[in-house]
Amino acid sequence: MSIKFNNRILQLTEIVGLHFIDLLVSLLAMVLVARSFDLAGFGIYSYLVGLFHIAAFMSEAGICDRFRNHYALEQDKEKLLAHAAGALFCTGTTVALFFLATGAFDSSNTRIEERIAAYFLIGAAVPIANSNRLRITLLHVRGNHQAATRLVVQKSLLFLGCIWLLSFLGQPSILIGAFLIAEVYLRLVLIKHVK
Repeated sequence: MSIKFNNRILQLTEIVGLHFIDLLVSLLAMVLVARSFDLAGFGIYSYLVGLFHIAAFMSEAGICDRFRNHYALEQDKEKLLAHAAGALFCTGTTVALFFLATGAFDSSNTRIEERIAAYFLIGAAVPIANSNRLRITLLHVRGNHQAATRLVVQKSLLFLGCIWLLSFLGQPSILIGAFLIAEVYLRLVLIKHVK
């Protein structure tokens, strides 16, 4: 087999393995929450996790995928990176402002006042997650697949540990803070890896 084909298999293994680890960590987090809280607490956590993932997906808007696709063809890679970062900043900030503005409104309708804090945590985590996703994509397009995979796995394990620690507080809506803590950690670590 050629070296190019072997590299492609290695990349596919890293990506599939990364998605598998992500799914496994999500499953373990759900098990931890289900065992730590009653049915209502588990429902609140599930709702907020779904909301976070939908908000992060919508605010990312495929920008990282387009960045990856155009990176190899673009002559001015720094300009492309700046445009992608600017677009992600705008979409992430828009989503964050939406959550900050609607947090009090939605919680008064649902009569779960602690959800205000969760909405603020989601609003803070989404722009950081966007920035991290772009930087992880940049590591991948530069060929640093192992570093990118290692960092994302570290973030996932930190997330799981945060879920476990935050579950002792007894507030299921605060568990969404594990996303923010993990994203901030990844952002700080990525500063050293991506220049």
